[in-house]
Amino acid sequence: MIDFFVKHRITTIMFVLVFVVLGIYSYSKLLVEKTPKIDFPIVTVSVIYPGATPLEVENLVVKKIEDAVAEVSEIKKIKSRAYESLGFISIEFLIEADVNVKSIEVKDKVDAILNDLPDSIEKPVIEKFDPLVVPVMELVLSSDTLDARDLYEYADKTLKTKFSSISGVAKVDLYGGKKRQINVWLDPMLMKQHYISIGEVIKAMLVKNKNIPAGALEKGFNSMGVRFTGEFESIDEISQMRLVSSDGSSFQLKDIAVIEDGYKKIDSMARYNGKEAVGMSINKASDGNGVSIAQEMRKRLNVFRAILPQGMKLDIATDTTTYIVNETNNTKWSIVVGLLLTAAILYLFMGRWDIALIACIIIPTSIVSTLFPMWASKFSINALTLLALASVLGTLISNAIVIIENVLVHLDRHDDPVKAAIDGTKEVFVPILAATGTN
Repeated sequence: MIDFFVKHRITTIMFVLVFVVLGIYSYSKLLVEKTPKIDFPIVTVSVIYPGATPLEVENLVVKKIEDAVAEVSEIKKIKSRAYESLGFISIEFLIEADVNVKSIEVKDKVDAILNDLPDSIEKPVIEKFDPLVVPVMELVLSSDTLDARDLYEYADKTLKTKFSSISGVAKVDLYGGKKRQINVWLDPMLMKQHYISIGEVIKAMLVKNKNIPAGALEKGFNSMGVRFTGEFESIDEISQMRLVSSDGSSFQLKDIAVIEDGYKKIDSMARYNGKEAVGMSINKASDGNGVSIAQEMRKRLNVFRAILPQGMKLDIATDTTTYIVNETNNTKWSIVVGLLLTAAILYLFMGRWDIALIACIIIPTSIVSTLFPMWASKFSINALTLLALASVLGTLISNAIVIIENVLVHLDRHDDPVKAAIDGTKEVFVPILAATGTN
């Protein structure tokens, strides 16, 4: 093999160039992340059931989902927990199971029983479990003049949508602030006087606060969809809602309750520079490039800041991609320093600039060519792969010096350059291979 590559120089050069071009192309396609991706064989299902007790969550939500997902194959065990207003189910599969396929199967099973679950639950969230996942970036929206509810409403209705549209972003999670909520404070004594229970009030409100499809009107070739619009549009409309007691009398909701334009119970808080704020976690998709997302976010931030309502400030709290960018730059710098030192040492001790030039070509082409098999094998640029590249750089430099020095020994014996290259490489091939294999 050594004879072939030495004697067929054009073929060798073209072969190397192909790998260099593929390496350069692969570099633009490689994912950049802090830690390597690990597929844990666990899928989680979380369901929010507002106002429900842990017992209600367990009986009306958790058990039904457990029974449904139990039909999925290759399950190792199922664990679940029920809290106030929240149900959580963890499905662990056998290690050989394809967690991507299993997450789809779990979603199908949960979707199939949605009609059997309470109407007031929020849509179940099915996710692959990954404890190593961290947000690409944390943003904070703060203000010296506006309250936490205004901040949350703007972040939820405007910024969240804009950030979610960025390529590679899987979701944007909000925390802190105060989410607007219409609170209905029922008076037990007034309810007793009007012969109505809490359950009857809740049922009546759920029925009247819905948009219901009612089919279509058809005339000739034209068809128009029809819906009964029943969603509340104002607090006055809620307070004037008619209720019927068990004795048949009719009255308004405001006769037994106080209706307040308030906010949900606070379950998280965020502060930035001593001020109350709303935090936004930018989470990337499994195939998203964290560095590209962060760069795009920074570009758009300047645009968003220009259109923020007066008094609001949008800042970057944390950017986890700075670590991997710094590590990538450090690795690049190590390659440059290694090249310069190798060239200087070879020229200093051997007195030939052409030998130094050969080393300067060998090292970067070897590193760049490595990127193609990395991409083909679905590796990413992360802390471990950068450490591996930095470690192998020293070995690569040592091997280059040993081979070049031995070829020069053969040239000094007045060997033909081709013969010197072949014999000099063959002599040290096995020792270098053995030394490299033990690194």
